[in-house]
Amino acid sequence: MNITRNINNKFGLKKKWLGIAAFCIVSFVLISCSKSSSSNVNCSNAQLCIVNHHGKVIHYSWNVQGVYLDSIMPNGTVCTSVGQVTVNSTTTQTPTVWFYSDDGNYQITVNQCSVTQAIN
Repeated sequence: MNITRNINNKFGLKKKWLGIAAFCIVSFVLISCSKSSSSNVNCSNAQLCIVNHHGKVIHYSWNVQGVYLDSIMPNGTVCTSVGQVTVNSTTTQTPTVWFYSDDGNYQITVNQCSVTQAIN
């Protein structure tokens, strides 16, 4: 009777550790995959878009202060290409764009292939 009880306890202990080890391995793989896919960015021509959520027309320019070259209607969107964006474990190349407007000036660092900034 004692021999059978000891074998069951050892088997139960092994089964428990196998379950814990399997859980740890699966968790590690999932975390590693999600980190690598979300932190690596590489695009040759990223886009920055501005959305006008105001009830008025906004006059603006990209990277030119004091001269408004265009306008955005209420609920309208304008986009510009900002060039190369690279983010990985060894390189960070993120362009900074100025959006000047009669509503305010915004310095926006683009760190994804597509970035949208709302003006409320």
